[in-house]
Amino acid sequence: MAKRAPKDEKPFNPIESALVERVASRVPLHDARSELEARPSAKLQVEPVVPPAPKRPPREKRVLLSWEEELALQRLLDQLTETLQTPVKLSNALRSCLILLRHAQAPIVEYASRRGNLVRPANNDQTGIALFEQRLASIFKDAFAAAQKLDERT
Repeated sequence: MAKRAPKDEKPFNPIESALVERVASRVPLHDARSELEARPSAKLQVEPVVPPAPKRPPREKRVLLSWEEELALQRLLDQLTETLQTPVKLSNALRSCLILLRHAQAPIVEYASRRGNLVRPANNDQTGIALFEQRLASIFKDAFAAAQKLDERT
């Protein structure tokens, strides 16, 4: 049977509030040590160095595809897989497209400014959305053609 702690006993806290504050404020460990050393009454505790937090984790983005678009995209990925003789996944293809978009960013903006204003239709206007996306594709195509050659790093 478990024993109850006395009422006047301080509850166990594996993470001291000073550590939480130091991590939250991002004060380097050596600064915290000098603060503790400056206060003679303070108890000096050596804490392990916490490595810096990694970059933000990847984020999931969702897109809706029609059945026909999904089939066409899967056929393309299957053809690439067969031709290159290595698996090509949708995530690989999409990140490759992002590389192209970022590479051609300046020409994309230039060609978009030449095109003039586009108005994005409401989500329920499927014909309008299709036309809007066709116009964007035209801008991308022209900008990709005008962009400098992409360096292939092997």
